[in-house]
Amino acid sequence: LNQKKDLAEMDKNVESLVRDVNSHMRQRQEQERLKTIIARIDSYEPIETKDDELLGLLATSSHLDLTSPMPGCSGGQRRHLLMEGDLKMKEGSSSKMDVHCFLFTDMLLICKSLSKKGDRVKVIRQPYIVDRLVTVDVTRDSTTCLACVYLNEYKVATAAFTLHASENKLVRSWKDNLEKANNLYEEAKMASLSSMENILLTNYEEEMDYCGDGYLHAAPISRRNSRRSSRYSSTGHSHSGSMDLNDASLASGKRDVSLELSD
Repeated sequence: LNQKKDLAEMDKNVESLVRDVNSHMRQRQEQERLKTIIARIDSYEPIETKDDELLGLLATSSHLDLTSPMPGCSGGQRRHLLMEGDLKMKEGSSSKMDVHCFLFTDMLLICKSLSKKGDRVKVIRQPYIVDRLVTVDVTRDSTTCLACVYLNEYKVATAAFTLHASENKLVRSWKDNLEKANNLYEEAKMASLSSMENILLTNYEEEMDYCGDGYLHAAPISRRNSRRSSRYSSTGHSHSGSMDLNDASLASGKRDVSLELSD
């Protein structure tokens, strides 16, 4: 019986190891894929200006690192390429222009091809975070396009454009993949938040009180900026058996860790 349990445990360990190795290999492949795309990006030029001072300022903030963590996510949540292809983009009253688009887990990147093969591109619009991009497929004269409005952090529109493809089904494919990216990005943010909550145990402080019944009771209290400790006496006994939170931590060999996060 013990031998069967040992074998079953070994099987679980092997399966877990295989999953970890496969996951690591996939992440490495995605990172190499992103590096290949980065090598194809010739420049980041979403803003045009002839002012020398502005050009100097822009030069310090015109590097797009696709290997950096996704906004609102931990480093363990990786960015993946979901779709890539040629489209036509129309803004306002201007005519359609050819663009080459990359759709990642967290962003839509609109570029312009610098070669016929499309192996060299330049970024011509700011990266659009997928959870701020509102899209609607619009059909006119049996032709479907994707209408896009981009919202800033105040939920105010800052860009509006339409994307066109050679076939209607291709437009729908971009629409579906944008929704998929939005869902994946939301899952990545939630997973990161859950992981952070597990690490930051000091989000809730606990007052430890030894009662006469021999049990250790923990009562959650509200979050506070200061580390002031309060004492509670046992309600079921006349003697005062309270223990300070900091004293309890020292007695148990544990230390409180506090970490403040800023937006």
